[in-house]
Amino acid sequence: MKLLQTSIVLILICLIYIKPGCAQPIDDMGKAKYWELKGFAKNAIMMGDIYSAIDYYEEMHERKPSKSKVTWELAELHRTSRNYERARDLYKEVYDGNKSKYVKGLYYYALMLKMTGQVNESTEYFQKFKKKYKTGKDARKFKKLVYSNIDGNEMYKEWIDSARDVLINHLDTSINYAHIEFSPIPLDAKSFSYGSYRTNKLEYYDPNDSAYQHKTRKFYKAKLEDDQWRYSGEWNELPVNSDDYNIGGGAFSPDGKRFYFTKLEKNWKNETISKLYVTKLVDGEWLEPEKLPEPINHPQYTTTQPAVGTEAKRNKEILYFVSDRPGTRGGMDIWYSVYNKRKGGFVKIKNLGGKINTVGDEFSPYFDMNLRRLYFSSDGLPGLGGLDIFYSTGERSSWSKPKNMGYPFNSNVDDLHLVPGKNREIGFFISNREGGNSLRHKTCCDDIYSYKWKKYININVVGNVFELVKKSYNQNDTIPTDTTGFVEIVNDSTAIFREKLDKIRVKLFLLDDESTDSYYITSTSTNCNEQYNLELEQGNNYKLMAEKDGYFSDVARITTKGIKESTTLVQDFTIEKIPKKAIVIDNIYYPFDKSYLTEEAKATIDTTIFFLLENNPELIVEISSHTDSKGNDEYNQKLSQKRAESVVQYLIEKGIEEERLLAKGYGETQPIANNTNPDGSDNEEGRAKNRRTEFKVIGSADQFSILNRGDLQIESPSENKQIKSFGTEIDKGE
Repeated sequence: MKLLQTSIVLILICLIYIKPGCAQPIDDMGKAKYWELKGFAKNAIMMGDIYSAIDYYEEMHERKPSKSKVTWELAELHRTSRNYERARDLYKEVYDGNKSKYVKGLYYYALMLKMTGQVNESTEYFQKFKKKYKTGKDARKFKKLVYSNIDGNEMYKEWIDSARDVLINHLDTSINYAHIEFSPIPLDAKSFSYGSYRTNKLEYYDPNDSAYQHKTRKFYKAKLEDDQWRYSGEWNELPVNSDDYNIGGGAFSPDGKRFYFTKLEKNWKNETISKLYVTKLVDGEWLEPEKLPEPINHPQYTTTQPAVGTEAKRNKEILYFVSDRPGTRGGMDIWYSVYNKRKGGFVKIKNLGGKINTVGDEFSPYFDMNLRRLYFSSDGLPGLGGLDIFYSTGERSSWSKPKNMGYPFNSNVDDLHLVPGKNREIGFFISNREGGNSLRHKTCCDDIYSYKWKKYININVVGNVFELVKKSYNQNDTIPTDTTGFVEIVNDSTAIFREKLDKIRVKLFLLDDESTDSYYITSTSTNCNEQYNLELEQGNNYKLMAEKDGYFSDVARITTKGIKESTTLVQDFTIEKIPKKAIVIDNIYYPFDKSYLTEEAKATIDTTIFFLLENNPELIVEISSHTDSKGNDEYNQKLSQKRAESVVQYLIEKGIEEERLLAKGYGETQPIANNTNPDGSDNEEGRAKNRRTEFKVIGSADQFSILNRGDLQIESPSENKQIKSFGTEIDKGE
């Protein structure tokens, strides 16, 4: 049993057969003794020769149909070879024959029903399995898988009824052979590379013939000719193909100077596992591939299916890959490592986390750097079939909730390796759905499919970024009326104008529909002579942020939900210089002689200082508290310090980093109004002004910011500006 399970895992890792060739079965199985068949079958499994193993097991099952163990192992082999109909019947047979021992047969029977399109029946048997399997050591795992499959079944009709408006095309037989194809890699708008074992028949060999030369999986190339993708030979531009070993998926680095790919080799147990290699472009030539060192490759576990992205802020290269090493949440997980330039390599590895990785298997990551989107396949998330294609926005361990690509990208079988093409209106993916080139049965083998959006919707957002500026104004002057002109008159000699700003950066974030999280996608820089222009996708909520060093950022939220035609949205921004002096925050009150925040005070902080800090993530600020002159000086100073610390603590609890906040209590030492009237009586209005909370920008986490230059004098449009609710406004006083 253990031997069979190990072999199945290895085959699923590669999503292809470990040895594409098959040992020639004995000429007359009917003459072989039962124990001989059993030995032949075990040897075939050890060699990764699943089809020969199936032939032996079928003979054994025919001779002794009552042997449940043989029936179970034959069912597992057929599931591995993705003959779902035969596996379905065998799982039902073995469960009915021994319900207590083979209760998992009920789960796999339900799964095979799903993968043969019998969705309603599948849900019925998943429910039965859930009631029966509660105490096994892996019961928790199967419980999650059952719920995920039931959720997928419940969504099945909705996915079919709301099919994506896309054309799916099975590429012709010059590309798709009867064995499997994998890992399409767009090279330009009219060519892509892909992996394949190019034969249309089972290749038999004599395992005792040491001179026999196995065929190997290699990379090939396809070109677009007369609107048809056609085979164009081996992909020999890179030194990755070999007659001595099989290759797997690959990915280029962002600068195109490194190519990472999978190579299959033996580990210390003589098991075939995958390792990642890299070839580098140096002085115009691709060097011989090198195995990536630990911790990327693990000596005992598989490392495969590389994908490459970059960090949003620091632009560091990130290598994503699939592995079954310790620390996985299921069978196969997606991991990542950030390239360390100083150390010249990948130093640490981390799991992508629970939003992406499940108790099932995750495969075939592809990172779209234009959208900051990860495409991947999973059988542990709700889907239509086995492995479904999903996407999520983010990087490293921070991801939005994955979304199913829907039908017809996904089917009731396995779908994976989705990659958008260079022009984004087309792309490719892999599937073993019916209609492909088959070898032994109709869903045995992965083929390459192209997709093309029937109506690609282009959505852009454009706009300008302005600053409000007070200027001298003469009533006899002509007021400018263009988009960068007059806003309003302040008095007889002053008016407020909008002026376009130079050296502006506008950032785009995706907003998660089910949380308050946002995920950086891209940014653009612009000057005063041009509008910014960003591409959006249909059906999303976005946040835009306009920023300039030395200014408070401005934020806007837009949506593309409900948009069904190509369009251009307009969103202008107005940003404001950061003042050198402290800004008063109105309506932050404390109970008499206390330092804790009232609910009203918290609501004020939420709409002022927290809003500002959340949308200006580089700013470092001082939060200060002040009292009037009543009471002991030392006591007032301590009370004001505690009150400032209360504000800081509340902001930390809201998610603002502690290192960006400085609490400072000034007691009664910095009045902004008289505490008493000239006649010595109490000035209640003045005291009220002095009992205040302020914030002041004192620096930036960006070491190159002008806010960190001690000699810089940042002028404020209003020296005594008070903020009641944070927004863009300008003081209209003299």
